[in-house]
Amino acid sequence: MRYSLPKKSRRTQIDSAAAGRRALGTFDMATQIDQVVQVLQATLSADEHTRHQAEQYLTQHAYAKSHVVVLMQVATAPQADASMRQSATINLKNLIAKGWDPRREDAARLHEEDKATVRANVLEALIQSPEIVRSQLNECVKVIANADFPERWPNLLETLVGYLATDDVPRVYGAVTVISVLCRKYEYKDKDERLALTPVINAAFPRLLQMLQSLLAMEDKREDAQLALLVKAIVKTYWSATYLDIPDALMRGDVYGAWIQCMHAIIVMPVPERGQPADPAERKHFPWWKAKKWALHVANRMFQRYGNPKQCKPEHKPFAEAFKRDCSCAFLESYVRLLSGAF
Repeated sequence: MRYSLPKKSRRTQIDSAAAGRRALGTFDMATQIDQVVQVLQATLSADEHTRHQAEQYLTQHAYAKSHVVVLMQVATAPQADASMRQSATINLKNLIAKGWDPRREDAARLHEEDKATVRANVLEALIQSPEIVRSQLNECVKVIANADFPERWPNLLETLVGYLATDDVPRVYGAVTVISVLCRKYEYKDKDERLALTPVINAAFPRLLQMLQSLLAMEDKREDAQLALLVKAIVKTYWSATYLDIPDALMRGDVYGAWIQCMHAIIVMPVPERGQPADPAERKHFPWWKAKKWALHVANRMFQRYGNPKQCKPEHKPFAEAFKRDCSCAFLESYVRLLSGAF
């Protein structure tokens, strides 16, 4: 597979590609990939005419059979250069955003067969790709999950839980990222709609809690940025899952207590000096400070909802009284110490 233009001019190549547009549907996959690679390269050309022709080609073929699959293959091809992969991924993201589940009935749509192929491969692509590609693929997963889970993507949860059970850090991180997407899908839904999240809570959150506890116990590895990013991702997932209401499975005393102890531990733990930006204004981007921020978000939300038992829903009063008795003072003390610079 070629990822560089032949010696003839890019404009000539795009003209030749344009002449063969009608026959695109009859090309085999390898030919389609080669042609799309050439067009994507032309979109990066310094020549305005060449760029315009390439962009026209991509627009005209956006909903052609297999085009979205070809874009994903180019985006995830390890032998392609970074600019090519990024260009393919951006085009892929924009196409999925517009054509995966458009609101208008008469809008152009991606082929169902192509969508099935993308669903079957996008998780592995997300895991194996570098950050420059992964960030765009994550947006693709958001669109697909919001439209298709659980009805048209029934094996997604089982796959994610399987990833969580491995020791492959990129695979685990990818799984947590997608579980977070699922939780955000229902973050602002009412109680009845949030019932669809119950299988996710039951299947994934026990493992997420175990992982978080283990990660926080690794004091000798806290300088590892990947560990901090994973902690932050788990805490953000918990935030989304509990934003409007705590699911029954997470409100049980032992389970809630374990989660809230983790949040408190993140808030009070010393942040490693190594790796922190020298500029204090930039430290908010440091992974461990991000983890603290989300743990504080969770604690603040709990205070707002359960800090005063008199203002709670009747069914939540026993829980609120337990929170006030067992948690509120410890958090308030940690807040004061954090503001005073004690840790």
